[in-house]
Amino acid sequence: MDTSYKTFIFLLLFIKPLTVYGFFAWGPCPSIPLDIEKYVSSKSDYFLYSAGNFRAIDYLGTWYGITKTIDFPWSSGNCTQTLYYIRDDKRVAVLNSEIINGNNVSMLGEVFVDTNIPGQLYPKFFRYAPLGDYKVVHTDYTRTALVFTCRSFGIFHWKYVWVIARDFNIEEVPGYYKIIESLGIPISKLVKTNHEGC
Repeated sequence: MDTSYKTFIFLLLFIKPLTVYGFFAWGPCPSIPLDIEKYVSSKSDYFLYSAGNFRAIDYLGTWYGITKTIDFPWSSGNCTQTLYYIRDDKRVAVLNSEIINGNNVSMLGEVFVDTNIPGQLYPKFFRYAPLGDYKVVHTDYTRTALVFTCRSFGIFHWKYVWVIARDFNIEEVPGYYKIIESLGIPISKLVKTNHEGC
């Protein structure tokens, strides 16, 4: 049995079942729709600005996790929140925190802004770690934001989406559902972040 056939069998048996979680798909990463406005309700107060005119300075501050893809790899606890702020050396820092098994767990990192791609941020949490992919697909800066990340491995990719808000009491943001589905993630594969007792 040649190597390419063994690789195909491996992908078929071990990778394909991951599609039940909604974050695995064949082919390259999907592109963010250029006409993003058609996917949101014009009557919704949540949608004031798109990533096309993203302003990183207005994105700073505290955000709380609201909804995320099932088996989201960077957050497994409750009371998820993220703080973006400017350090004394003028760089942008990010502090992620959550409660796991009753313990407050946090991670400090740095964020790099790609000025050539609106809404594109690159977080980094360890010195020798590669830059992460963080795309702000849509936000109004004061209430909610939709974030998407994707890693392509040639013939397949993993993708995740999460909704964050300035107030963790926001129940859900259905206005983002069409965008999420356009990225190939079924709404049934999302899970709400627990903020009880935070």
